[in-house]
Amino acid sequence: MIKDDFNLRFFTRLDIGENSIISMMEEDPESLDPEKNYQELIEYVKGKKRPEPNYTKLLEYNKVVCFGESHPQIGAKDEVIKVLKDKKNTITHLGLEMFPEAMQRSLDGFFDNGNNEDELADHLRKYWNYDGAEKKYMEMVKSARECGIRILGINNDFRNRVQREYIERIKDEDPTLVQNQYWAVIIDKVLYENKNSKIVTYSGSGHLGFNKFNNTFNGFLGKYGIFSSVINFIGDNNYISPLKSNNLSDNLEKAISEAGLNNERLVIDIKRKIPRKADFFIHLPRRPRDIDYK
Repeated sequence: MIKDDFNLRFFTRLDIGENSIISMMEEDPESLDPEKNYQELIEYVKGKKRPEPNYTKLLEYNKVVCFGESHPQIGAKDEVIKVLKDKKNTITHLGLEMFPEAMQRSLDGFFDNGNNEDELADHLRKYWNYDGAEKKYMEMVKSARECGIRILGINNDFRNRVQREYIERIKDEDPTLVQNQYWAVIIDKVLYENKNSKIVTYSGSGHLGFNKFNNTFNGFLGKYGIFSSVINFIGDNNYISPLKSNNLSDNLEKAISEAGLNNERLVIDIKRKIPRKADFFIHLPRRPRDIDYK
């Protein structure tokens, strides 16, 4: 029986049936407690390697899987391209922060008949040029089309009159929260039109996570009754801050570096506590930050 308290139901995955998300999202007894102190993090990452996330199962038990990156990361984009190309995953849509909803007609034209490629590439060069990352974003778009996965522009756009009026009404709110809610509305609309859709989203990791306010992108999805799983990428060419931080991803980066594991691929399953930034962190082998994508 489903509990009446939605927040409890959403964030702890309790009492939602034998064949539902609980079957897949039960936490590993050896998953990482996000409240561990820094020294405990170092000891944890030195432990045995955790298994890879099973994306097929994630997509079986979730309508949406959210991937979070640091925008200059190249390896993170390669990871998601592999997920898109794996036919076992039966993905129908790829939602991208990198394109505003106002460009949906151009994205549809590209998907349907290959038109507008120059327009999409120009947009990425203008707004998403991080160490050559815009070329990888375009590769992701092309890979989605080749796999029959429709591309969604989910970002808001101040050039759009309706969106401008919406943002004016809530102008005192954090712009990131406005984005998070806007993206969730778009995903909800897709699932309303076809409940069998399976959606992968790709965005900055700062939009993702679980907290008591439900104000992240996946938190707003939860308010619409849409279950999702969150995977954030660390490592690769991410910047490691030397400063102390309360952010688990920052501290994991430093702990992995201090443990001498910069060149390792590590999967870190996070205990289902609130707050947490992700269900999984994937640490990618490090590469120089200023690498250019060829």
